[in-house]
Amino acid sequence: MQVAGVNSPSVWVPAAGSDAGWTGAKQGEVGIPTRSRWSLAVQMAVMLGVLALMILVNAVVVVQTQAIVADAHARALAAEHMASTDLRLQTAVRRQDEALLSYFATRDAIFVNDFEAAKQATDVEMRQLTPGRLDAVDRQNLVRLTADYNSWETWADHRRAIGPRTSAADAVDGLTGDLLMQSLNRSALTFEQRLRTEAEQADAFAGERSASLARTVQGTAVLSLLVLILLAAVFFRSTLQPVRQLVAAAIDLASGRRVAVPSTRRRDEIGQLAQALEAWNRSAQERLALARSMAEVSDQENLTDVLRLGAKRIQEELGAAQVVVHLGLRSRWRVVHSSPAQYAAELLLERSPEAEALRTRRVFGDDLRTGDWDNELRAWQTVNDLGPVLCIPLVSGRELLGVVTAVRRINQPAFSALDLELSELVVPPIATAIHVALLMTDNRRRRAVEAPTQVAPMTPAGY
Repeated sequence: MQVAGVNSPSVWVPAAGSDAGWTGAKQGEVGIPTRSRWSLAVQMAVMLGVLALMILVNAVVVVQTQAIVADAHARALAAEHMASTDLRLQTAVRRQDEALLSYFATRDAIFVNDFEAAKQATDVEMRQLTPGRLDAVDRQNLVRLTADYNSWETWADHRRAIGPRTSAADAVDGLTGDLLMQSLNRSALTFEQRLRTEAEQADAFAGERSASLARTVQGTAVLSLLVLILLAAVFFRSTLQPVRQLVAAAIDLASGRRVAVPSTRRRDEIGQLAQALEAWNRSAQERLALARSMAEVSDQENLTDVLRLGAKRIQEELGAAQVVVHLGLRSRWRVVHSSPAQYAAELLLERSPEAEALRTRRVFGDDLRTGDWDNELRAWQTVNDLGPVLCIPLVSGRELLGVVTAVRRINQPAFSALDLELSELVVPPIATAIHVALLMTDNRRRRAVEAPTQVAPMTPAGY
């Protein structure tokens, strides 16, 4: 056997684009979702959104109610103002009528001046009686009042213009004036009473709405507080309690105790943390099982058993579909193990990943579908549907014993940096076990040479 010294293998990084065609999870990676529909941030946003919505609804109700109350007050004020105007109109009309009667009774021109002043006052009040915010009934009452006022005013102007006449004519005109005045008074009184009623109703409506607004604001405030307390209780209970449980689980894991990690099915940050702790726990158990299996390999003394168990462990831990082992035997690099399929050649191919790893004395990763490899290797790769390849030098006591090759199917992902770290745990014990088995084989051969009657145990390929 011929071996050479080697430096420590350097870290290997997969080639870019080597994952083409693969859509599943990569070997050795932890499948923890990075996004969640109901993350803690989303839950907090929902809670704040509900609270903001309630506040907004409360504000809208308050604003709308205040607008209704303000409108009711405005209608009451307008009705009161128009009723007062109507009352002043009635007073001015009576002043006109009294001035006119006094003029006819005394023939004193001063009462004519009083008549004109009262008429100007009635004209001012009439101009202030506009339809404005009146409803249909009030508009009809205003039209009737205006018509009655115009009729009486026409009669009064005519009566003043013609002056005193015979007693019979005065009696007829007086009766006409009385009838017109009565009609005007009825119209003015009806209009005033309805306006007063509307003002009272508007004031009552505004007061009722104001009281209702106060009750609504109080009720909404209490409801918002209760909802906020409920949401906060649910949120903190669903968050703090699992966090305390995860802290306890993390302490147990750090202490080396086995523990069932809770909350792994949650779909938020708590669930992600729980899944990360579960992955840590699972990784620790897998590493412990790996150490035990490597100890099992190290206990073997027969080279065939070491190669068989070592290849099996590499195939399991690295997810390889094919494992090939080259060793430096009889001054040549030979294939001493290949499972499950037979390798392309018995000796080391010059243009192969194994040759590159032995030449550089470093871990080498590539893909059998790319690169300028030997035709035998190309044909072997095509037949067995192989692709990603990882070659790890077998080093023991700073001696290069050979190289182990792990190959995956073409539908599997390329080897990652995590696979490289895992190989650094798996391969060195196997290399040590191979080294010991080779030394034991050499010792048995030397004893067989010294004692020809003893038969040396067989090794792979007769070596």
